[in-house]
Amino acid sequence: MDTIRFFKERNIPTRIFTILKNFYFDYKYPLSVEERRIIARNSVFKDKYTGKRCFVIGNGPSLKNVDLSLLKGEVTIVMNYFHENSILGTWQPTVYCAADPVSSYSDNELETMRGVPKKIFPKDGYFFPISVRNLFEKKDMYPKDKTFYLAMCKNLKDLNITTNEIDLTQKTFGVQNTAILGIILAIYMGCKEIYLLGLDHNWLAYKKISLTPHFYRNLECRDKTDMTNTWKYKQNIEAVLTMFREYEKIHEYAKKRNIEIINLTEGSFLDEFPQAKFEDIILAK
Repeated sequence: MDTIRFFKERNIPTRIFTILKNFYFDYKYPLSVEERRIIARNSVFKDKYTGKRCFVIGNGPSLKNVDLSLLKGEVTIVMNYFHENSILGTWQPTVYCAADPVSSYSDNELETMRGVPKKIFPKDGYFFPISVRNLFEKKDMYPKDKTFYLAMCKNLKDLNITTNEIDLTQKTFGVQNTAILGIILAIYMGCKEIYLLGLDHNWLAYKKISLTPHFYRNLECRDKTDMTNTWKYKQNIEAVLTMFREYEKIHEYAKKRNIEIINLTEGSFLDEFPQAKFEDIILAK
């Protein structure tokens, strides 16, 4: 039986449950003194953009129809292969992030990720799971002073929206999709209005998730070693369901704190959040 569920099913009082849960994660996912020092650096971002709005930008094909030049001067969080976007000649993002653990990086993926710091120069920095730190530093892929790591070892479904607070200086939540990490970063940085772009989330319209199009390419696999190439359609459904449940959980957390999350992606399948038009939001300011 899962240890967390074991605690819950026995109706252990909340305070004791929290202590036991923290002990469990410390035991199962131990952090070294050095790793604790590294994640403690994230404290500089706590509430850094209180009162500001933030745009979390994915890489869906709908992004080709968005005038991203209008986001110059805004707080922006980009991810994954956004370095393929020509808008970087006009403005640079506030934050870059990628949520894949170290096990996801094939040689081809690593080679592609080498291109990120050649084109993306974020104002605040690059954010990754701490599991990739040794690999990235060994290959000298990102500038150390601008690179930050997160101890992403907890399950987001265990987030108590009332009693828990997102704290990126401690062990925090793993995510199924980097866009969810982008939302978590925006919340931690104090943004009360979070707008989503390029999150088409139409994977299930295709037989293989790895074959879905992005703004930078059409129907072609990004990496022949991508494990999703071997998945059955049922596995794709289960992966997307897990992801949508995580969106639901982070939305509940945000609403509890009067944080608005609005999806501006034209034609998006992601209907967990209220939707609006990009132009209406930009012109309304």
